[in-house]
Amino acid sequence: MKRIACLLAAVLLAAALLAGCNAGTPADASGATTPPEALEPAEPTAEPEGVPETTAQPSPEPTEEPKAPDALPEEPLPEGGRAWSLTPLDLDENITFDPTQQGDAITLYVYTTEDEWDNVTTWVDIDGTAYKLNEEDSMFCGAWLYMKNLMPVLFTTVDMASDDYNLTAWRIEDGKPVKTGDLYGTIEGATEDGRIIVGSAVYAFGTWWATRIYDVDAEGAPVPAENSLYEIVPVEGNELRTVRALPVELQGANGYEKAELPAGTVITPLATDDDSLFYFILDDGREGRIVFERREGEIFVDGKADVEYFEMLWYAG
Repeated sequence: MKRIACLLAAVLLAAALLAGCNAGTPADASGATTPPEALEPAEPTAEPEGVPETTAQPSPEPTEEPKAPDALPEEPLPEGGRAWSLTPLDLDENITFDPTQQGDAITLYVYTTEDEWDNVTTWVDIDGTAYKLNEEDSMFCGAWLYMKNLMPVLFTTVDMASDDYNLTAWRIEDGKPVKTGDLYGTIEGATEDGRIIVGSAVYAFGTWWATRIYDVDAEGAPVPAENSLYEIVPVEGNELRTVRALPVELQGANGYEKAELPAGTVITPLATDDDSLFYFILDDGREGRIVFERREGEIFVDGKADVEYFEMLWYAG
């Protein structure tokens, strides 16, 4: 009996061990176990109680960074990238432009005629209508179309005799030329900010070729730029040598101060206002000016004629 009881206990122990090994492994309908890699993803577990429900918010659209309070939009420039233009014109050369930038284009060209006595007349043709500009015994030298602030101005230059140039300005208004002013000289170019450079002869302590800057006013007339002078174009041998003491004003730390240059001093002309001041530089680099006055076409310094102060003065004509 003991032997049968021991055998029965062994069988019950083996069955218990087998049931314990398979207790954590699920079985399919056939009784086979499912491999680990074939498992379906687990369903999400419920959030624990007490945690507030949250929902995802969409990311806000990027916004443009605001400008600084003093930031202003740039003013658009007209075609060409600047607010002015100066175009040289050849005789009989057509130029078409739109002064209003509203589709009202104008075509003009400049030409000349001669009569039986060889007198030259300058004309401008604007959209098929001819207008007489100059009727003088002179030679045509050049024409330019200047445009600024939507105002077209035609400049013409004639040579009266031996480089005595006369520059005339004509504002183009309602398809017609309107004379706004004239001066001695001829256009040599323009500055970066749209001022015109006029070259002309000046007569002070000799004859010099000089350039001066001019603005074009609201009427289309050329006017000297503020504080501008006739800048004398340097040429070789244009120095002046004194033959007697010359009263001058030399530039110092506190402005111009009265001084006197001895005989034998060499000065190099720099500029003049063509009225009462003549600027120069000395060989040692100091700068100064001569105060003069005009009387009946002659120049005087401290009561004496300019020719009494210098070894030689070169006056044209």
